[in-house]
Amino acid sequence: MLRSLKFLLVFICATVLFAQNSVNEMLFLPWGDGTGQAGLKQAPGGPYGPNAFVVQDERIVLLDTWNGSIKQFANGKLLSQVEIDETAEDLLWITVDNYYLLSDNRLLHFENGKKQIELRITTPRRQATALYFLNDAPLIELNQNASLVPGTGNKPALQF
Repeated sequence: MLRSLKFLLVFICATVLFAQNSVNEMLFLPWGDGTGQAGLKQAPGGPYGPNAFVVQDERIVLLDTWNGSIKQFANGKLLSQVEIDETAEDLLWITVDNYYLLSDNRLLHFENGKKQIELRITTPRRQATALYFLNDAPLIELNQNASLVPGTGNKPALQF
């Protein structure tokens, strides 16, 4: 009897918790190289799809590296597509006219479709692993323990 009561209590708690956290599909894209598709690369370690995405309100921005583009969607419809010729690994999206890419150990800042800043990370044995925002400035994670933060204007500041 006690065992049944414990199971019932766990079942009720799980039901209440999962009812509060529902999953909602906002966008579905088939694999492929077309405008309304997401790129997929077959590699020895397994397939690789888009490298990053951002959700802003009802909009989804997808870094589709294998198709060489950044795609912006709302309500399942493509709003804009920015062609990129970089092999981008991560994305910090502000607007369609203002974004950052992490590519081949470089931070690239684009405004109005033009590259504004290209900052190469030359610290020995350090690999750029991710992009974040910190105090409204882009931050590059290096080997998960050091960071490079562009300062004001075009002058970067190194931070460890």
